[in-house]
Amino acid sequence: MQLISPTRGPGDKAAAEPPATIISLAVNESRVKRYTAIESMPTWPVDVKIRRRFGLRNALLVAPALAQFLGAAQATQNLIENLQKFLSRLT
Repeated sequence: MQLISPTRGPGDKAAAEPPATIISLAVNESRVKRYTAIESMPTWPVDVKIRRRFGLRNALLVAPALAQFLGAAQATQNLIENLQKFLSRLT
């Protein structure tokens, strides 16, 4: 049996659905839109200062191994290690 609203015709789907179903469909649609918007973000927003700090630390983490691989002098390797220790104390 199909319900007929005085403002809508018998072929209109909204007239056949109870109001609670219409509301739940609207809520579901808004959730899907929000999920899609979050998923389409390239990355989570991270402050530029934090990205620079991570980049510097990652570079300093690899620096001693790279210096040893390239055959740098022991003094250079010690300098890099001391710089790492100094910067780790700052934060």
